[in-house]
Amino acid sequence: MLNVYETSLVRTCPEDGAVISYGITLTSKKTEMVEEIIQVLDNADKSILQESLAEYIKRELPDCVVQVVGTHSGITITTTM
Repeated sequence: MLNVYETSLVRTCPEDGAVISYGITLTSKKTEMVEEIIQVLDNADKSILQESLAEYIKRELPDCVVQVVGTHSGITITTTM
């Protein structure tokens, strides 16, 4: 069994204050509780770099493969952990 959870999250870039909408995909061989995913995302810093956001989510949900996609200044960045 492979479960894929998809959502989005809006955060501010700490470098220039840009508001960025991140696409987040979590993939897990086990069942992840949606309530836990929501809590982890709600607790993420409001001003955070994309790479740090991916690291934080991976730390909190270690059984998941974490993919965060965001576009900043016209450049789309994909971070996978």
